[in-house]
Amino acid sequence: MTDTIIIEVVNQKGVREKIKVPVTDKETAYLKTLPMEKRQEIVKMLVWRHYNETEDKDN
Repeated sequence: MTDTIIIEVVNQKGVREKIKVPVTDKETAYLKTLPMEKRQEIVKMLVWRHYNETEDKDN
């Protein structure tokens, strides 16, 4: 099953937006076990992945 994490970010234009990032139940459970610093690193990677996938769809 897939969950969605909603992350509030400031996009490249300087505008705040909320993005929805699909994650598996396993990924959600794993995130809950991590310390905050590690979660933040993973969230940065998820945001990066989201924007790269969005760019690929636009091209």
